[in-house]
Amino acid sequence: MVFKQFYRAPFGALIFCALTSCAFIGDRSSEYKDAEDGKALVVPESLSDDLLQERYRIPQAHSELVVPGKYVLPLPPDATASLSDDPYTIVAHDNDVWLELPMSPSKAWTLIDAFWQTNGFDAHEESVAAGYFSSEELNEQGSHQNFMEALEATSHEPIVIEGTAFQTRLRQGIRRNTSEVQVRALFPDASDTMRRVWQSQPHAPRVERGLLEFMAESITSRDQADLRYSLNAVEIGDESLVRILEDEAGYPYLELRINFTRSWVEVIDALNASSALISYRDKDEGVVTISYLSQEDIESWYTFESTIEELKSERNIELKFYAEEQDVIHVRAKLLNDRLEPESVRELIELVFEHIS
Repeated sequence: MVFKQFYRAPFGALIFCALTSCAFIGDRSSEYKDAEDGKALVVPESLSDDLLQERYRIPQAHSELVVPGKYVLPLPPDATASLSDDPYTIVAHDNDVWLELPMSPSKAWTLIDAFWQTNGFDAHEESVAAGYFSSEELNEQGSHQNFMEALEATSHEPIVIEGTAFQTRLRQGIRRNTSEVQVRALFPDASDTMRRVWQSQPHAPRVERGLLEFMAESITSRDQADLRYSLNAVEIGDESLVRILEDEAGYPYLELRINFTRSWVEVIDALNASSALISYRDKDEGVVTISYLSQEDIESWYTFESTIEELKSERNIELKFYAEEQDVIHVRAKLLNDRLEPESVRELIELVFEHIS
């Protein structure tokens, strides 16, 4: 009996303190509200106050009084910066291939220019603002011997013909602060007109892929301390080509400033990289349907495997591609199943954008 009373005493004291603590620790919210403003910061006379300023001006307001005028909050940092640690990536789609570099075009141009100069090529045609370079013809007996040997030693082992000329095009990448490089190999029978204008279609895929590989290894192995920016190449741009916008009704959609084929590939790759479940796709129609945004939305301890497969095949949200103008594609989401929350449409658009950027 003594032991029971011994244990009851501390518990009773603990409960008593918990119930009476509010009486000792009062609510001070009114004190903070009624407190006077602090004094202005005074800079000593020996120091300068030139840099003492508000980063963003905050209007003075009292209570719930609305201050007249408009105050626009600063935009958040661009979340589409390249996060890849790889020095470069070579991407192939259909018959085309390009080199992705995690740097702005204004920096990439100096590397490309140095690559051609190092290998002894003069410009036949060049436009820095357009990111275009056309080389002179390949001379096996001249200063291009080492270039030919290095090109033929790549994994593609192309056969390089004397008299071949090369084109290089640099443009803004899909993501901010990224660049894309494409090359073309023009054989000796190519006309002078062809050499002056960028060729949209590959001419010698094996040679061009080998050249991209050789170029990537060369320019990414340079000392980063020697990198410079080209002011003339700033016009190529360094902002993301993918944005989230809203229409007049407030519905979000994606804007991709690239052609339809690239837009389709980017969106499909983003969906595959995300948790979204694709139930149907048709490139000709420009339509992709999603069953659910995540596998967790359909899995539970009591769900059968057959039921899960049925849920995966549902077409609940539709992504539709619209060609607004040349190389401008809008991707809009539409809810097809009322059982899903309307907010799922916005979540899907944001999910795709997150994995593209």
